[in-house]
Amino acid sequence: MADTYLSDLANLADRLVGEGAFELDTTAIFVEPLLRGLGWETLDHGQVDRAPGGNHPDLELYGRGEGRDATIKRAAVIEVKGLETRDPYLREDAHEHLRGYAHRRLNNLPNHDWVVMLRGQPTLCGVVTNGRTWRIYDFCGGSREFRCCFGLQAKRDRATFLEILGRGQLLTRLGIWPAPGISGQQGLD
Repeated sequence: MADTYLSDLANLADRLVGEGAFELDTTAIFVEPLLRGLGWETLDHGQVDRAPGGNHPDLELYGRGEGRDATIKRAAVIEVKGLETRDPYLREDAHEHLRGYAHRRLNNLPNHDWVVMLRGQPTLCGVVTNGRTWRIYDFCGGSREFRCCFGLQAKRDRATFLEILGRGQLLTRLGIWPAPGISGQQGLD
């Protein structure tokens, strides 16, 4: 089922190229449906927040711990570009925007309770996408680690993509325990 769904999205993307699909279109047609498939409730602002623009990423993903640490934590920032944005731009210019957002989120927050700390370093997952291609990074302290590049047609990277952005997997990896009712792997089954 996931293969068919992703293939359908890839075919839709091919049809929409040249039609002027902007960032909001990309978010509505590609990004939010994929996030829902990965276990994120896109209409729950406690999980997915749409930023108002300006110096903010387009989307932010949140999780809530359990027990003593039941505070909301920021798990990821997502920078969305228009469908026709070329991959070199995603790798270079859009990545610089993402890096700036991540840096501000990790270092200049008035409320540091929202920051995930791993091994004593503020940590955040960062994503830049045009809907067809997803480039995923981990930001930890002042360093950045490229995790993967996922394309809608690329079956070989699908497991890595799910492992990194699946809600249960991401929140577990960052040490934010999944919300009640979320357990094990999730994503596009």
